[in-house]
Amino acid sequence: MVKSGDKIILKKGEKFANVVGTADDDWSGGSWKDYYEEFTGRKFRKCRKWGCAEKADDGSHVFVKSKRRKTKKKYYFILPLCHEHNMDDEIEYRKYGRKCWARVNANTAVVALAKDENIREEELERE
Repeated sequence: MVKSGDKIILKKGEKFANVVGTADDDWSGGSWKDYYEEFTGRKFRKCRKWGCAEKADDGSHVFVKSKRRKTKKKYYFILPLCHEHNMDDEIEYRKYGRKCWARVNANTAVVALAKDENIREEELERE
């Protein structure tokens, strides 16, 4: 079972779409970049959209297509993207439905985040 803070490694080409309406969501432990780095153990470097080599500016809230059924649509994932791809309306889930999916680079890590919970540090402590 997936829970907030779980790191998941995606295969090259797995599909993701940006979640709309999460720009004002906060994590009490800092930025979404901090959240990603803490729970993946990886540095926040390059945009993870397939074919992009720009600097990752945003800890983007995304849906991962292959994980939607397993997480019963109750989780977003945090994915490093450049600002351009984070704001790209062609990969917004709400706007385009089935046609919105983009692909990730090989060996991409994402971190799970429950959609309906208020994020608190104590809820995310490693056991």
